[in-house]
Amino acid sequence: DRDLMAHSLKDLYPHRVEIDTWYHKHRVIVLSRTPLTVAPLGVSEFSVITSASIHIVPVHLHSFSAAKRLEQVKVLQKELASFSISKICVLGDMNMWDLWGKNRFVFSNDRIAYNLLSEHFTDCTKSIGSTTKVGLGLDKIFISSDLSCISKACIRGSAKYMDHYLVFVDIK
Repeated sequence: DRDLMAHSLKDLYPHRVEIDTWYHKHRVIVLSRTPLTVAPLGVSEFSVITSASIHIVPVHLHSFSAAKRLEQVKVLQKELASFSISKICVLGDMNMWDLWGKNRFVFSNDRIAYNLLSEHFTDCTKSIGSTTKVGLGLDKIFISSDLSCISKACIRGSAKYMDHYLVFVDIK
């Protein structure tokens, strides 16, 4: 039941921020055990959420164009490079058509975008596999080298009320 799940998550992660996406139809939700603050990331569409000393950049890349996703990743990289912040976590609906979450991309621009992110970050959800009912690993969580992934999970039964499964990681 959706209400039971929402209540359980609120108990585990009492702090919540919702970030508008590129087309403002859906939001990326970030839950945390510690208080969150939000600020714009430069002049781009992206925001940075700070929780303790970790900087979280939630994304929802373009749903319909791999070329536009690649451009968004390039802008994101440029914005991140202009800030002197460490402990960065980039997460969300990357919309990179990754078959079964095995790094087999349908579109070459998605492979390029993934590789650009992987130059500076580690994909800590790499072994999770598919994050959707249709077998695509669209949701990714990348972390900088000064962070480590303690645990990760994909709750596959959670897609009853949305088109993606819930993806969780604990990082420090």
